Amino acid sequence: MLPGLITSCQAAAGEWQGELQQPALRLLSQVYQLTAFDLTKHGEGQLALLAAARGMLAAQQAADALAAAGCARVLA
Repeated sequence: MLPGLITSCQAAAGEWQGELQQPALRLLSQVYQLTAFDLTKHGEGQLALLAAARGMLAAQQAADALAAAGCARVLA
């Protein structure tokens, strides 16, 4: 389920430009954060760090400090 959601959010973030892209990037960041938490729960720490780093990048591109902080929590 999560891989399909990531793919859909990536596609949406790639389709939109400017101000319209920010909500898609914010959602992508949140999906990566959810993925990181799920991977951590299942003992996949290295993959969780990768998902959190990608979420951080999306959050920074969206200029969303709250989403970035959520991903930073996983990276800490």
